[in-house]
Amino acid sequence: MKNIIHILLCLSLILGQGISLLNAQGNTIDFGTDSNTENEEDDLNPQGPSNSPFEYLNQVKSDYPFESNNGILNLYRNIYRDVNPKSGYFYYLPSAYSLNWDAQTGKYDVEFNQDASAGGGKVVVTARLKPNITRRDIEIARALLELDVKSDPVSSQYPVNKLLAMPVAVEVSFPQVQNYGVDPSSIIVQAPKDFLDPITISFPIDRPDFLMTALFSNIGLNGTLKLSPEGSDIPAKDIPITLKLDDPSTFGTIELNGSAWRRDGWRNPSDYPLVLKNLHVLRMKKTGNIVKPFIYTWQMGNAEIPEKALAKIDARLFPGFLDNDKSVKKVWIEYSVNPCKSCNRLVQKKIMKALGDDRAKEVVLTTLSPLRFVKAEMMKIELRSRQADPTGTTKIDLPHKMIRSDGFSGALGTVFLDPGIRADIEYKLTFYLPDGTVYRSDHWARTDNLEIVIGDKQVKELIPELGE
Repeated sequence: MKNIIHILLCLSLILGQGISLLNAQGNTIDFGTDSNTENEEDDLNPQGPSNSPFEYLNQVKSDYPFESNNGILNLYRNIYRDVNPKSGYFYYLPSAYSLNWDAQTGKYDVEFNQDASAGGGKVVVTARLKPNITRRDIEIARALLELDVKSDPVSSQYPVNKLLAMPVAVEVSFPQVQNYGVDPSSIIVQAPKDFLDPITISFPIDRPDFLMTALFSNIGLNGTLKLSPEGSDIPAKDIPITLKLDDPSTFGTIELNGSAWRRDGWRNPSDYPLVLKNLHVLRMKKTGNIVKPFIYTWQMGNAEIPEKALAKIDARLFPGFLDNDKSVKKVWIEYSVNPCKSCNRLVQKKIMKALGDDRAKEVVLTTLSPLRFVKAEMMKIELRSRQADPTGTTKIDLPHKMIRSDGFSGALGTVFLDPGIRADIEYKLTFYLPDGTVYRSDHWARTDNLEIVIGDKQVKELIPELGE
């Protein structure tokens, strides 16, 4: 597959004008005025969140049917006003939690480690989960909130000064892990007070390969984060948790900033092929003193960009002035992740490497005199096993070995064995005679021994005509 993909963007809407935002990272954003808070009147002090929600996303106009909280921001659909509306304080929540992935290092925040203290060969799984909330998300939410507040005759008299993370009590529920032999009482959750910081979940498990299968399945491993606003009559909110490795929730939002992508293209930083569906632009259209947010959409033709590959985007239909237009708040790509078995194996090695030598076992070949028995110049041995896959989900071919002399002894490859599990390896033989005649076994032999011994007996069993 070529590493450079040409994508044609089709214009779908007409553009307007508006205001600007910045692109930066952060948690809580203070949009306060220059007034000295020490001198604020008591009637301006915040008193905590109230059950007065604002559906700020209702202000956005678009012809595109977004999903997943409109697919626009990573915040919960409602923002809540402070008990004291004069304070201008508002509080937000996350829309979802997912496995954390670092685009710079390529690291997934899930680990499989041997649990020496538990004994019995148990493995401890540790995952760190975060909402994909960025500073840009919060700034956009505040701009939309201002419009929503102004559109309400009752609320329009009050200011929008500060947008803060809502103080909550956190409770995590992961009932699915019980299907993989995990005792619910053994699950340890470290939940910080600030929900923007990672939530760490860890638990011991006997068969990590079963759990790994779920992490790459269509469904993934799902749970619920119950956020209970503190000191408020706001009902508890069930926020979904997704633990799935080949999923957009893991890799987060793809944004295009500036104009470099026009010249240099865009490179897929993930370990999986990504399918580019649409390019969206959120822009504030201003007519007189009225500002309205619009989303404009260009189709990207469902082009598949292989892992680490470069996409050259034909942006001739995407107006150049948008690159530096201060009214543009966000430009992002809607995408999906294509399944990829070889990619899965790469990711599996990343997250299971901590198991190290405790599970990795060498398969050794010992030959007696099969070449002399067959009167062959060379022998090839091929191997395959599900245990060559760290998760045991896919039968993998190990590298074949060419043997040119009898009395060989050496390693053939590595398999991963959980405690108490015997090896399950298949192999077949091919012999090459001096005159060019080739004899191949027509079936696979099976062994539960990590040392494969090839002598006259094994040759006769696999290739009967050589024993006649």
